[in-house]
Amino acid sequence: MEEMGSPPPLSEQEKKDNKTLMGAMPFGVIAAFVVIAVTGGLTLSGTINLAGRTDSLPDYGSRMEFTFKYLTLPAVWMVVVILNVIFQRSRTGALNPLNGRDIYFQKQANILQNSFEQFILSAFAQAILVAFINEQWTLRTIPWVNFLFVIGRIEFAIGYPNYRTFGMFCGFIPTTGMLGVAVYKFVEHLFF
Repeated sequence: MEEMGSPPPLSEQEKKDNKTLMGAMPFGVIAAFVVIAVTGGLTLSGTINLAGRTDSLPDYGSRMEFTFKYLTLPAVWMVVVILNVIFQRSRTGALNPLNGRDIYFQKQANILQNSFEQFILSAFAQAILVAFINEQWTLRTIPWVNFLFVIGRIEFAIGYPNYRTFGMFCGFIPTTGMLGVAVYKFVEHLFF
């Protein structure tokens, strides 16, 4: 197996970009926590109702149906970022993916890839979570995390690459929280 050497030293521009990113990161993390805390407090307490006309989810099937309805929001975002890649490819003449012009749509491709990864993780976390939570928590949690996801993804795309932290964390923190609750409930189900 070939041993990898040290990476080449950073250019002055790369150092400047890293400094900008590291300087903006704490503000993005704090802003994401504040937005999540405030919106979570308002929606999870029932002060703001994002569930639309749905008021009853008596079984797992209805909770999953409700979840799929709200996954429409991030699915529409996925279509938008796919179209953004297509538009950038056609605008720059990089229609053939093998012609070496990837650099012209790399930003859009990175946003698409990150959005797809976050979408898959969030969708699975939601599907798992609704197996463990009741009707009331489903009505409050699922719309909230999907609205946060879309808000975060839009900000991620606008701020990419240096100011993407807020958008990243607006989707990642709720997903991690849902998985944390699901793991806790699963362990509780197994042993208690």
